[in-house]
Amino acid sequence: MNSLNAYLDLFRQIDSTDLSQAHSLVSNDYRFQDPFNDFRGSEKLIRLLEQTRKDVRSPRFEILSIWESPTEENRVVKWRFSGLAPVIGKMDFEGFSEISLDPSGRISAHVDYWDSGVYFYGRLPLLRLPMAWIRKRLSL
Repeated sequence: MNSLNAYLDLFRQIDSTDLSQAHSLVSNDYRFQDPFNDFRGSEKLIRLLEQTRKDVRSPRFEILSIWESPTEENRVVKWRFSGLAPVIGKMDFEGFSEISLDPSGRISAHVDYWDSGVYFYGRLPLLRLPMAWIRKRLSL
């Protein structure tokens, strides 16, 4: 579990941590996927975290809970992200990550699940009204 905690610290302490630690925490075939990204490798993970540092003022990831699988190869992490982004403004939402570990304990995969329609696209000025209309049309 130590490598998982160190890995999660990359996110929890995004403003202050040494992101180059990612190289030793993730496997050679590491894969990251979220609503905007699907990539492999520690270099791209570092670039993603650096971009978050650059684009979001006061980014904060709070780990709310961690569930382990019986085989200890997978974890599900519930988290909350907050910060201030250009155009969108204040962001504050929860999501889940499915994190897989390889036999050596390094992170081999990280898949994020969160609602980009509500928390991102629906807050962009040009899409806000069309997204609200679509939600209204689809609701009961």
